[in-house]
Amino acid sequence: MSVDKSQSEEEIPEVKELREKFLIIAKISDPLTREYQFALLEKEAEKIGLSAETYRRLFETYLRDNQFIPQYPQKFWVLKEWSNWFSKFPYPKKLLFKKGWILILEKGVLISLIFAVFKYYWEAPQREKQANYQTLQVWFMVSSAIEKKATGGIIIGLEHLNKNGEMLRNLNLDNVDASGINLENGKLSNVNFQNSQLGCQKKICSNFKKANLYQSNFYDAYLSKIDFRETNLIDANLQKAYLEQAKFQNAYLYEANLEEAELKGAKFQGADLEKTNLKDAIMCGDVFDQATSSKKYICANFIGAKNLTAEQVKSAKNWEKACYDRELRIKLNLPPENPDDCQDKLK
Repeated sequence: MSVDKSQSEEEIPEVKELREKFLIIAKISDPLTREYQFALLEKEAEKIGLSAETYRRLFETYLRDNQFIPQYPQKFWVLKEWSNWFSKFPYPKKLLFKKGWILILEKGVLISLIFAVFKYYWEAPQREKQANYQTLQVWFMVSSAIEKKATGGIIIGLEHLNKNGEMLRNLNLDNVDASGINLENGKLSNVNFQNSQLGCQKKICSNFKKANLYQSNFYDAYLSKIDFRETNLIDANLQKAYLEQAKFQNAYLYEANLEEAELKGAKFQGADLEKTNLKDAIMCGDVFDQATSSKKYICANFIGAKNLTAEQVKSAKNWEKACYDRELRIKLNLPPENPDDCQDKLK
């Protein structure tokens, strides 16, 4: 006897009715209400020959295959209601829900990152345009400050431009007071600092460390305790400059002009002094010692200086008490050993 396949796959009417009743119970969020409704249905099941135990087992089978999300909270604007709603989720769907949110968050972070990178490059021309405009404004401020000899404006403006890597060459800064300015690593070739004040301000001394001061002019400038370490001073004019206790360690002074400059206490360790003009430079002299509130006699220190000749030294004034390498001291007909205080000056 043949059986109609389509007919065999149709759901039994009793099972369909049972499924509809189980659906009603499964949608009830409140556990007490659900149990009450289930108890009523159990009594109805007994009338058709199903025991309470069999009925409950059928319901559990139904739940395994059909996990229902509880009804949305009626007070959807209350956060606590949503929290309670989520707590009633069937575990598998709750886990899936959590994974979904994590995935959304991860994708959201990735999308935000991509958007931020895109925005950064998209706005780059605008930022560059704005930066150029700001730089131009600072240049106007510096020009005005130089014209008016306004110390504060000059220092702030030049430091800002230097920090942004601007070329500061060919500036005319004669007769300005820029004491305490910090132009480390500055590009300052051919700048004119003639007769300018570049000493210390409130114990902060001017800093030109590692700057490029090629052919710059410091004629008759006040440069007490200035920092010229590792600085390019090739062909620079330091004639008559006041360089008491200046730091020239590892500086490049090829053909620099230090004629008549005051070098009391200046340090030249590692500096290149090839063809440096030291004619009539003052090597030693009295300076005021703030620690003792009295004067003390100090000299320039050339220990470790490079390419310094006896002829250069002898062209200077009171050079005999300054500090030199042993070999150079012999060429200068000085005792081979330096005075004891020369080692202190190395610090």
